[in-house]
Amino acid sequence: MDRDHRPGIKSTQTVFAILDVISETEGCRLTDIANELEMSKSTVHDHLASLRDGGFVNRSGDEYTLGLKLFDYGIQARNQWDIFDAAEPKIEELAASVGERTWCFVEYDHRLVYLCGAAAATQVKTPHRLGRHAYLHHLAGGKAMLAHFPEEYVREIIDEHGLPPVTENTITDEDELFEELEEIRRTGIAYNDEEAMIGLRAIGTVIKSVDDEVYGSIALSGPANRFSEDRIEAELREPLLGTANEIELNLRNF
Repeated sequence: MDRDHRPGIKSTQTVFAILDVISETEGCRLTDIANELEMSKSTVHDHLASLRDGGFVNRSGDEYTLGLKLFDYGIQARNQWDIFDAAEPKIEELAASVGERTWCFVEYDHRLVYLCGAAAATQVKTPHRLGRHAYLHHLAGGKAMLAHFPEEYVREIIDEHGLPPVTENTITDEDELFEELEEIRRTGIAYNDEEAMIGLRAIGTVIKSVDDEVYGSIALSGPANRFSEDRIEAELREPLLGTANEIELNLRNF
């Protein structure tokens, strides 16, 4: 029997698929899950019952949402990254000083992960959240990391995920992306020019070790009208680069 089709393996894959559906929809009914996965309602019900018993899923009426047991696991997973402890206080200081939303990202399994962030009084509501996984090529923090990965690894990521458009401004041409990555290496700054969300701009920079190993990246984001080229150069660029340098120094003590 093929390893991936053994009963235990198949059951585990089904559990993860159910959790993915609940996560993506931020809450849904048993029927919705069964339809999405093309499975019988009885099978899905049995798995949901086990997940509820373990605290991985909550039920309110006929709607299922993720349980806080997953939050506990997520916090433990996040705390294993040295960059989290080094970056969190620094991006909070950065957010307070420039008045814009800050993020720290890492790359995991060819995707960008929002590791931690800091709010600002003037921030706007966006769909971005802690723990979210996203493509690397349409975010400033993602492009900052791509620019410092070996070219072979970048092509491996593109081969797996492609360069799917998120907005009309997203780079979808491989040659254009590599040209931009070269510019990022030259200037030290990556841009998200409304590539992830129309009306939102961001700038990012990489976090590296003394041996040029990529730890992750940080970024500032906000409404496009507040992220003019003039303001980026006059008020945002140097604080971002300075914060990255401080995080890199902190990481040498971990």
